[in-house]
Amino acid sequence: LDEITSGLDSENALIVMKLLKKMCVSLRVAAAVVIHQPSMEVFERFDRLVLLSRGRSIYSDKLSGLPTFYDDVLQHKMPETHHIPTDLLRHASNWECQLSNSAPSDSVPIVNDRHAGRDAKQDSSAGVGEETMSTNGSKSQPPSQHGTSDLPETSPELFTSSRELQAFTAPQVSMFWKFRTVFSRNLQNHYVRNLTNLAARLVIYGSTSLSVSLIFWDIGNIDDDPSTMNEQARYVVGAGLFLSQCSFLLPFSQISTFFFDKSVFASESALALYPSWMYSVSQFLLEAWVLALASLVQTTIAKPMMSLSNPAWSESESFFTLLAFFIISGLTGNALILLTCMVAFSQDLGFLLGCTVVTISLAASGGFVPFAIIPESIRWLQWISPVKYSLQIFIMALFDGTDTTIVQALDLDVPSDITHNILVLIFMFALCAVTTIVTMSFQREVR
Repeated sequence: LDEITSGLDSENALIVMKLLKKMCVSLRVAAAVVIHQPSMEVFERFDRLVLLSRGRSIYSDKLSGLPTFYDDVLQHKMPETHHIPTDLLRHASNWECQLSNSAPSDSVPIVNDRHAGRDAKQDSSAGVGEETMSTNGSKSQPPSQHGTSDLPETSPELFTSSRELQAFTAPQVSMFWKFRTVFSRNLQNHYVRNLTNLAARLVIYGSTSLSVSLIFWDIGNIDDDPSTMNEQARYVVGAGLFLSQCSFLLPFSQISTFFFDKSVFASESALALYPSWMYSVSQFLLEAWVLALASLVQTTIAKPMMSLSNPAWSESESFFTLLAFFIISGLTGNALILLTCMVAFSQDLGFLLGCTVVTISLAASGGFVPFAIIPESIRWLQWISPVKYSLQIFIMALFDGTDTTIVQALDLDVPSDITHNILVLIFMFALCAVTTIVTMSFQREVR
């Protein structure tokens, strides 16, 4: 917020700051405010202070650290409370002069990390008979006392030190802390402070599974009669196809969130604050636990209502295999939609592109139309359809080790086991994630 009290009298300026402080506390958000010449009443509303002098930070800490700042850096007695804002601005305006007048002959005060967030190299120019300090702390000879003795000596070193002072060098921050910042910000913005959206997603996943389960009630209860076993199993394949479809369609609800993250990265890319992979990886990690929770809800609802159990397995094996089916399908669908959002220029185009990709994946999955009927020229689409591998995990989880031959009859047996189908989906997920990171690195803000 830039100069929000400018043009206001002292009473209204205080009212605005009180309101802002109340909003920050109640909403649990932080506000960065640029303000000039605040009164003490306004100044006391702040929790932290960043004091600048000619573009450089000379203090950055809590207000409670000001006594230490006065003692250690300014070497000046802290004034009365109501004079503190004015006194700080005076010191900031005269910062260069203070350094040259108060520093010993062999050193220059350095503002440490606690006050400025980084070591600030100070440079000062002196008049007749005074020593000048270069940025590395070495002494230079005083200027000549003849002729232009009241002017600073112009030398290459002077211009070099000026350039050094104007160039801001960001502190070296570890990749872990950068990733932690991006991850925490996404966690707070999309989940902690938006619990309604999180709850709504879980309700949608649960209600969708409930609706499909009611339609396909007890569909997995197959008779032992060999003459009708495959026909009944064909209905189970149809139910599994709808459950797979949910995993690839429900991530569309996150398109607005994905585009928001994309715009945030584009606006910050010019500053090179964080690499593109941090945005993508943090989003994938945050979505992973949400999808795992949603998958648990889906499995808990669908398994008993649709009688989705493999008679050759234990109930726990069937449950956790179905849970893995929902999780890996949801993650792959989520990564696919995120990638389309990174490629598209607008939300509408991202929605259209995502619908196209998912529709083709469903059509080429082998669940609606057997591969033998699909024209050979486009039959190869099955190998890049994530829905195919998701569907194969589902039907293998129910019919592996039984007398049912529906898997072979529909040519849904390549790869031939659950583990390899899961590995294929993991590879597709990783491929989408890497492509998303690369695509995001080319994003730039358009104004």
